[in-house]
Amino acid sequence: MNCKTVRSGLLEAARRGADVPPEHSGHLRECAGCAEYYREQRALTRAMASVVSADSATTAQMEARLLAEFDAALARPPRFSWKLAAAALTACAAAGLALIHQPAPEPPRAAEAPFLEIPYTAPLAPYEVARVERMDIPLAALVAAGFDVRATDFGASVRADVLFGQDGRAHAIRLVSPQERRIIQ
Repeated sequence: MNCKTVRSGLLEAARRGADVPPEHSGHLRECAGCAEYYREQRALTRAMASVVSADSATTAQMEARLLAEFDAALARPPRFSWKLAAAALTACAAAGLALIHQPAPEPPRAAEAPFLEIPYTAPLAPYEVARVERMDIPLAALVAAGFDVRATDFGASVRADVLFGQDGRAHAIRLVSPQERRIIQ
């Protein structure tokens, strides 16, 4: 048997606090190094046992103090934080106002009449930029443009939106008031 295998067995015996195993006792009588190793391991095991027993008392005291602190913390009433309460109240008020406030609905728009193409003019090209201008148009000009006007006073004028193309020519009109819309067919 070599020292390495004997020492592992001696280490286990020392940790358990047992006597030298009978198979290793002959080697211990012959090898002073292994005998010294066994004595050191036994002393180390006793020292560790005393530390653990001293620590056990300290651990028990520490556990008792910790549990006492937990009990004391449960017995204390919770602290009230005015800052936290004010922040929560402000957040609730802001959320309430955001949910309650709704913008006023837009008034219903009257259905606008469609633009009427001026007879005998070329329509706007799809790529052409157009502009709309509101102006007063004499009824005589509408008759001259080719519209069928139902009116007795051709010297009167009507308010209309006029659609102009890029070249400046009028392409369509839309009468503004519903009464005037009945004048043109």
